[in-house]
Amino acid sequence: MGRPVSIWCHGSRKADRYHLHQKSAPRPWRTVFPRGPRDKAEFPIPLMTHGLAGRYHCTYGSRRASSAPSEPLDLVVTALLPQDTLPTLSAHPGPTMAPGENVTLQCQTGSLFDTFLLFKEGDISPPLNFRSQYQDGVFQANFPMSPVTLDHGGTYRCYGSLSGTPVQLSRPSNPLELKVEGDPVNITPSVQTPNSTSGPQASDYTVENLIAMGLSGLILGVLGVLVFHAWYSERRSPGIN
Repeated sequence: MGRPVSIWCHGSRKADRYHLHQKSAPRPWRTVFPRGPRDKAEFPIPLMTHGLAGRYHCTYGSRRASSAPSEPLDLVVTALLPQDTLPTLSAHPGPTMAPGENVTLQCQTGSLFDTFLLFKEGDISPPLNFRSQYQDGVFQANFPMSPVTLDHGGTYRCYGSLSGTPVQLSRPSNPLELKVEGDPVNITPSVQTPNSTSGPQASDYTVENLIAMGLSGLILGVLGVLVFHAWYSERRSPGIN
């Protein structure tokens, strides 16, 4: 609040005018006529105030035709609300992890807020928001991220919001840098055991054992025949005087 803000509307180089609409007003809030072919237009706001907070959308075209409305843009202001204490943002179990692990970002403050919002720097997607819960003397909200990927890395901040003033947020929390690095965690359990052996090797060992046992049996059989033959011959020979 109290700082300059610019809203950009992206359209077509064939457009000769761009309209910025505030909330659900039937008439454009502002109109820009670009000088020469331009596929975007800037709507500067020299001083941001509470009255300028709200939802905007833009259209572009010519005097005869206009484009469909753009995606809505919510312009919010941050301020020191009554009895406001700055939120604190922390990561559990810690701000550094490997891909595939789990982490929860926790936003909490001693002030009464209905909702907490989590923003990531450079991310234009809508922020995550959760209803606050009162626990251990503080209002807090947990933002689970599991399993994390490299895309989760970055700097985060959280804000508190009251249901009566959804376009007015608390001042931001401390910045929290989430680092996702290292080798991915393998969460797929293995079906092998340390003593397991692959099929082809086990089959080879079985064949070798059978061959060795067969040769041993054959040798024992031949020795047995020779011993029996020698014993039988000795009994049939005449005795010596």
